[in-house]
Amino acid sequence: MWGNVAILLLLIVLSSFHLNVENATPVFPKGFHGTLGAISLIYISFFGYQLIANNADEIIEPEKTVPKAMKLSMLISMIIYLLVAVTAVLTVSWKELANSQAPLVLVANKSFGGNGWIIISFGGILASLGALSSTLISQSRQSYTMGKDRFFPDIIGKLNEKTKQPQWAILAGGLLTSLALATLDLETIAKVTNFSLLISLLPVSLALRKLYKENPTVKPKSKLKRLLPEISLAINLGLLFTMDLFSLAIGQQLIVAGIIVYFFYSRKREKTGREGRNIVLEDENRFSFFKKNKILVPISNPKTQEALLMLSNTLMAKKGGEIVVLAVKDVPESMDFYEALEGAEDTLNIIKKSMEVGKQHDIKFKPVIRASRNIALGIVHAAEEEDCNLITIGFPKKYVSFNDTIFDQVLRNSHTDMIILNLRIDPENFNPQKIGVYVKDTRNLSLILMVASAVAEKRNAKIVLFSYLPTGYTKQQKTKTDKLMIESLQELKTTALYNIHLYVNDDPVEDIINRSAEYDMLILGKDLRNPNKTLEDLPSFQISRRAKCTVAIIKKTKGFDKLSHNI
Repeated sequence: MWGNVAILLLLIVLSSFHLNVENATPVFPKGFHGTLGAISLIYISFFGYQLIANNADEIIEPEKTVPKAMKLSMLISMIIYLLVAVTAVLTVSWKELANSQAPLVLVANKSFGGNGWIIISFGGILASLGALSSTLISQSRQSYTMGKDRFFPDIIGKLNEKTKQPQWAILAGGLLTSLALATLDLETIAKVTNFSLLISLLPVSLALRKLYKENPTVKPKSKLKRLLPEISLAINLGLLFTMDLFSLAIGQQLIVAGIIVYFFYSRKREKTGREGRNIVLEDENRFSFFKKNKILVPISNPKTQEALLMLSNTLMAKKGGEIVVLAVKDVPESMDFYEALEGAEDTLNIIKKSMEVGKQHDIKFKPVIRASRNIALGIVHAAEEEDCNLITIGFPKKYVSFNDTIFDQVLRNSHTDMIILNLRIDPENFNPQKIGVYVKDTRNLSLILMVASAVAEKRNAKIVLFSYLPTGYTKQQKTKTDKLMIESLQELKTTALYNIHLYVNDDPVEDIINRSAEYDMLILGKDLRNPNKTLEDLPSFQISRRAKCTVAIIKKTKGFDKLSHNI
């Protein structure tokens, strides 16, 4: 940096012997609008000063050092910049400078002699290397922070264990910079950068105003300084509209791309990251381009974890994929997530017990601990972050009101398929020989039949598909039910034995409960919930609560629901 400054100072001194005042007229040869256009084009020259703040975490006393460094660097640079500009215009006429591809070389050749271009080229190389180095360092810190906040992929927000540097953020920035230099010309890069800088400063101005409002103690005493947000917003807007159509067109495309990435990727990740943090204790997975099936098993009750793991393992044997075991640490608002995870011994013990169960039954899984302000949302967000297709959760044993409980919140907020298991027997003795499947409609049918076939094939059990018709049923009702049963048989792809029963009863819930003793396991779909009714009012939950055998309630999520949740 100092070498480049020395060359510019030498250029200013030597050019002072070749000044011609007549070159300064006219003052605005292209009009005032041309001057404004030039200002927006060279705005990139002042980009580096704000990057100093990106390194605040690595600076001693940043509250004092950063503002001082920004002011001094800007003042020194502006003085040198103005002196170079004035000496250049007074040394060589503006027409020659405007028609030259390297105007500063003309000034150097006249000031240093015919070989001035060598010195200026060397200074340009030093300036480019210095700017590139500082930009990559600052940009990597900014990308690293965005990675930690989950706007970018998690790997961008990680530090190298040995060097304590954000190596992946540096590498990503270097690759993107190299790609831009290899594919775009310098003028295009400058225009795109200027637009990006100007557009990014608009929300910064508004954020400063919001900061003054929410934290009056940082509000400057000077009225002029208090108006800086509005002044900077007006100036940046004005400069933005002086840019040419090419810059504005490219900028609009960048904005559209940014909006798409934010709403379809970053927004959900940042929200879940703000409300909790995941720690993967063991992960033997290898990178794959192909999406795998994943089942999330939230563990809180040691009595149910074995059953949930065994059921999930049975499903994985049918479909293939991975099991993710989750323990959620409830964190109060006043505590940091990482601080809470450091003291999460009770949560870690739950995971350890699950690992012991896994070893006993040869079940492999990925153990995850999540710190969250809300346990129910912690389960939902962990499923999203781990990209799980299914959540297997235990049915509450004690008779409590479902409303506003963790169980209820997971059901209402989860946009993932779910299995709610109410095991009525010791997991080690669970060996169903007869599985009843209540076929009521097609809403949850595919997942219901998949679970039934997986368990039946694993345990050599028999599947019984049954449905109901009301007393005095019509021909249309019979035809509709027959069609539903035929569709079920077409959907049921299994090697297990099965048969069909069709019952006539006006109260299917009571009849199923009475017949439940005939089965070792019942599988049924979750009913659509009326906003005016509680979970206890749903037939599927009444059956699960009162049945004499194990019951699995299936909740299938529609594709549209998943998409709307992601947006």
